[in-house]
Amino acid sequence: MASSSRTVDKFACETSRYLLPTFRRPGYREIMDTHVEHDPEHEVFPIWTKEDGQYYRIINTALLNDNYDVLKKNVKFINSLRRAIRDNNAKESVKVYRGLCIPSKHVNQEYKVGLQFLWPTFTCTSRNKDMAHVFGEYTFEIETSSQDWTYRSDISKYSMFPEEEEVLFYPYSGFVVQNVIPDAKIIQLKCVDTLHVEETSEKLIPAEVQIVDSSRNIFVYFYKKASEVYWSYANKPDQRFLIAGNQSGYWDAPYRYHHRRGYFIHKGTNLWEEYQNDECFATFTRIGLGNN
Repeated sequence: MASSSRTVDKFACETSRYLLPTFRRPGYREIMDTHVEHDPEHEVFPIWTKEDGQYYRIINTALLNDNYDVLKKNVKFINSLRRAIRDNNAKESVKVYRGLCIPSKHVNQEYKVGLQFLWPTFTCTSRNKDMAHVFGEYTFEIETSSQDWTYRSDISKYSMFPEEEEVLFYPYSGFVVQNVIPDAKIIQLKCVDTLHVEETSEKLIPAEVQIVDSSRNIFVYFYKKASEVYWSYANKPDQRFLIAGNQSGYWDAPYRYHHRRGYFIHKGTNLWEEYQNDECFATFTRIGLGNN
C-alpha cells in the first residue's frame, strides 16, 4: 500500500464545498487554449503518480487557486495530461471513490441533494473503496456512465503504485449530489457534463447584490454582468464610488464573487462574508433582494 501521507493528499478532498466553483475560472480558461507539443501518455501518467516532489500537489494547488503564474509555467505538462486523459477516456459505467476530510457537522450544511459543482483539480479517485474511506470523515461514491460527457482515465497500468487502482478525472469535471447517507458516511455523486453545470449556474447568479456592513456604515454593490465593485455610505446610497483596483471581478459560482484582493461569498440566507488572504475580512447583510 502507498504511504499514508501521499494517499491522504491524492485520494481525499480537504476543500469546503463553498470554495468549489461552478464555472471554469479565468486562469484555467487562458491555458486551455495554449498550444503545446503534447508529451505522450506513457510519460505524463507516471510523472503524475510519482511521490518524489509531489508534483501532483503543485499542479492541483495551482488549479484549486487558479494561480495563473504557476499554471502558465506548467502548461505543457497540464495540457499533455489533459490530452492523455481525453485520449484514454474510460467510458464504462463504474463506481469510484474519494475521501472527504471535513467535519461531519459541516456535511449537512454543504452537501444537499441536487447540488451541482465542479472539481477544478485533476481529481484522483480509486476503484477501491477502502483506499478512499480510510482518509476522511465521509466517502464520495461517484457513479460514472458511458454517456455522462466526463473525461477520466484508469491510469493504474502506468502508476508506480498500481495497487491504488487510480482513476484520474479531467480538471473541472462536473458532479451532482444524488444522496447523502449519514449512517454510512457516504455522499453519492453522479458525473454530469461541465457545460450543463455552467449553464445551470448562469441562471442562478443575481443581477445585482447589495450588501451592508453595519459596523462601517457602508454599502457594497456588485453585479452579474459587470466586473466592477462599488461602495457608498449607507446614508447616501445614490452616491456610489468605484473601488480602486477591483475592476477584474468575476463569478466562479452563484454564491461567490471574486475581486482583485479576495472574494465575497454567500453563506446562507442574507449573510455574505468577504475574504482576503483566505481570512474573513468583513461580514455583510444583503439588502435589496428584488434584483435577483
